[in-house]
Amino acid sequence: MAIRPIPRQSILDCLPTAVERGDLRIDNRALNFIQNMIKRADDLTSQAQSSTDYSQLVKITDSYTKLADRASTNAHTLKELSNESNPLTEVNGSAEMLEKVQLLSQALENKTQELGAQFSSNSTTQYESYNSSIAEFSNRIDSIDSPNQVISIFKDLEFLLEEIGENSRYLNSNDNASELVNKVELLAQQYADKTDTYSSSFMSDISSQVGFIHDKIRGLMGQVDSLNSNIEVQSHIEQISQIRDQVNSLASTYKNFSGSKDMIFSLDQLSISTYAKVQDMFDSNEIVSNLIPLVNNPEALSRALKEVSLRGDTSIVENVLMPLVNQTNELSTKVIDIANQFETGNYGEIKVSVIANLDKAVQRLDRTYNSIRSADLEALSATISNLSQNIETQFESVRSVDPVTQVDYFATLSTQVSDAMNISDFSLFVNNAISIPNDVMMNSRICVDSAFRDFTREFGDIIEKIFVQ
Repeated sequence: MAIRPIPRQSILDCLPTAVERGDLRIDNRALNFIQNMIKRADDLTSQAQSSTDYSQLVKITDSYTKLADRASTNAHTLKELSNESNPLTEVNGSAEMLEKVQLLSQALENKTQELGAQFSSNSTTQYESYNSSIAEFSNRIDSIDSPNQVISIFKDLEFLLEEIGENSRYLNSNDNASELVNKVELLAQQYADKTDTYSSSFMSDISSQVGFIHDKIRGLMGQVDSLNSNIEVQSHIEQISQIRDQVNSLASTYKNFSGSKDMIFSLDQLSISTYAKVQDMFDSNEIVSNLIPLVNNPEALSRALKEVSLRGDTSIVENVLMPLVNQTNELSTKVIDIANQFETGNYGEIKVSVIANLDKAVQRLDRTYNSIRSADLEALSATISNLSQNIETQFESVRSVDPVTQVDYFATLSTQVSDAMNISDFSLFVNNAISIPNDVMMNSRICVDSAFRDFTREFGDIIEKIFVQ
């Protein structure tokens, strides 16, 4: 009975299938897009109609802006779904979406006019509040008499200026907006003057602190090799931990100081050396404990010691016991003596995990110093100055959200959606021509793979012979 041959597929047959699948994918994507946009417009309209606070209307307008931007980005889809001959238009079309957008604009306009009085009241309240805060900060800055006070006031001052910048679109329509901007600039300059005054003493203080830490690290480094008991190990690790905590907590302050990198490097070396020493003490105790039962069997003791030496590198084995490996009596005596020393030093209580965890924390300091924002006085002054300049820029460039401007803006957004629907065919071709072959190529991939396999089944032997010859 003959076996039915495997059906073969031509690569040329793949193209129509790919086009059909590509079209189907495009159709589904287009319909999903228009339905999502319609639903989003409906949701925003409901939110606008139920709003009781002017700031809510501003947030809804922000969402409306994103919706209109998406419409412009997907102008090709809107163009397709504005064509009445397109079967998808019978389900949901661009005209329906435009209608929803116009309803959203009308709802926002009605509510903006209804709640417009809130804007004036809120804007005035904000303006007065920020004026008062600026005056308060001016007095606080004026009373600064140390570098630490320059640093301590920074976060509150930064927060105030960031808040003013974020609310610039509520404030820039105020008649006295330029006066507020001038006061911010004067406040930033006042802070800069104080940082200049105390910068030299600040750097001197940091130099002393870092120098002191360096001295402590060098002292502890000299003690590593002489650690000889669990209590000494615990004290040593605790001192390293204290240094690490200080270096970490003041990372932003130390970051730009010239000696900070050397300090981190030295602490890293200390941590690594201590870890290695503690691990060696732990391993030595374990090895000697295993050798003790063999002290009365010199041959077995010698053989076990040689095996231990081959398996790893431990100081007590290589430096103390291996030189006596062929001196049986002396070796047994030395093992007993060392075991007694380890017991006296409570080596069995040593916790390697403690220094292992500390070493990981020390290792992370390098990443901390690379990523953290500097808090030296010059860096703080630069941050405040930049925020002041940003406020001036925002007050000049950000669109105001006062009622009159908002109402005009709603009409602009509605027009933006309408323009996306009516974009020229030439523009669509230029912007979307490359997407058609991509869709075809992606959807023909499986078909082409299958066809290529059929091709190699039929002509593979011939191709191989050609290359062999």
